[in-house]
Amino acid sequence: MVSHLGDQQAKAPWRDYVALLALIISIVAAIFTGYHAWVARDTEKRLLRAYVLVSLNSPLEGFAPGQKLSVTAVLDNVGQTPVYNATWISGFNFLPYPLSSAIEWHYTCAETMKLPTALHWFFGKQATAYRASESLLTGDEIARIKAGKDGIYLVGQICYRDIFQTVRETDFCMVWHWRGNELGNPDYCDTNNSGD
Repeated sequence: MVSHLGDQQAKAPWRDYVALLALIISIVAAIFTGYHAWVARDTEKRLLRAYVLVSLNSPLEGFAPGQKLSVTAVLDNVGQTPVYNATWISGFNFLPYPLSSAIEWHYTCAETMKLPTALHWFFGKQATAYRASESLLTGDEIARIKAGKDGIYLVGQICYRDIFQTVRETDFCMVWHWRGNELGNPDYCDTNNSGD
């Protein structure tokens, strides 16, 4: 009687290696599939969410002593879905032109959305927001602007929820400065313009 037990024991390590290799390939395939599923979900969120940009389509009003500055901003949603629960906070500032550093902003979106004075609205592709200065323009402020020392800065933040209920933020800064013999159109500031 011939025993084949020795042959089976010799083949056993080979089978173990094949099983280990199959296990490793299965784990790598599962990781690869999971990664691609995550990329697909992330891409879906990026493609479907709202993206808000701020521009000005109207001139700055009230550039005279004893007047309040005012402007209407256009909020453009360049995303694929509406903007939910949007709030906007902004203000006019007279600061040196050009700025030597970024303007410090003290509000988070959570704080902005809870402000008692904050308006909340829903919009699809476009909305407008009006802002007037809180104080009257002085002759000294106008003189500093005409001398090229200061600019008029409109700085603000728009907070909103996207279709996935994620809070999003757009920070903006625009500046009017003296050009030759006129105030001219605003420029975007070198800082304080960002979004997530």
